[in-house]
Amino acid sequence: MLVLKQLSMKRAVKNDGFTIVELLIVIVVIAILAAITIVAFNDIQERSRLSAASAELKQVATQLSTYQVLNGDTLPASLEGISGASYWLDTGK
Repeated sequence: MLVLKQLSMKRAVKNDGFTIVELLIVIVVIAILAAITIVAFNDIQERSRLSAASAELKQVATQLSTYQVLNGDTLPASLEGISGASYWLDTGK
C-alpha cells in the first residue's frame, strides 16, 4: 500500500516547462524559416531592380525612336536630352 501511495505522489508532481531539446528545436525551426524568408526577399528585390531597369531602357528606346521620326531619321549626337538616359550614364550602371 505504501508503494502505491508513493507512485501516485510521483505522478502528482508535474513539470509544466519545456525541455531544452524542445526549445532548441523551436529555435532551429525559426532560424530555418528566417533564412528562407531572407533568400526569398533578396530574390524579389533583384527581380524588382531588373524590372525597373528594363522599363527605363524601354522608355529610352521609345524616346530615341520618337526623336528619329521627328528629326528625319537621324539619331541624337548624345543621350543627354533623353529623360532616364542621364541616370544610366551618370551612375555607370
